[in-house]
Amino acid sequence: MSELWSVVDVFLIDNVFQKISDKWQKLAGKNCFWLAKMFCIFAVCSFIVTFYVGFSTFSSPYVKGSFIVVMFLEGIGGTLRIFLLGIKEKMAEKNSSDKIFYNTKRENGRTSRLLDVVVNIWFVILATATHDIVMVLFATSFVLSCITEYFESCMPLPPHKSKIRQWIEKGKDVFNKILVPISNPAPIPIAVK
Repeated sequence: MSELWSVVDVFLIDNVFQKISDKWQKLAGKNCFWLAKMFCIFAVCSFIVTFYVGFSTFSSPYVKGSFIVVMFLEGIGGTLRIFLLGIKEKMAEKNSSDKIFYNTKRENGRTSRLLDVVVNIWFVILATATHDIVMVLFATSFVLSCITEYFESCMPLPPHKSKIRQWIEKGKDVFNKILVPISNPAPIPIAVK
């Protein structure tokens, strides 16, 4: 089973998430850790919405109490993870100019990614079976968290000028040629009478 999971994990990282990350970095200039940070922000926001909907839906004080504990822990964990992903993003940008940045999360994080995928499959099945809005929101939160794990496991490309930055610079050059007045205008011929 572990070999099968290893094959599936490597396939997902190399053929899905790494390709998306590389295309995004070439287009926008932001690496895989930036993408992971954005999906982590989406996951935390989804957990906040889940908390709001779940808290207003259930009337039992025990269920509300468990919601408060889970959302509090998720809020602290999500905020800490966003902070750490920001640090990884800066480290990758700083270190990859000298050499290729090696991401140890790729090999070391297989167990947590397996747990994320299993929990995601369980929540998605449960959400579709119950048609409960809270379960759908929980499933969405965990899927976003799993996507965060996979983008965090990708290898960033070396920093380079993004396509968007190139387009902006080309646009500036065109506008500068059009809008900037000529510094040395040609002399106007004066007719002598």
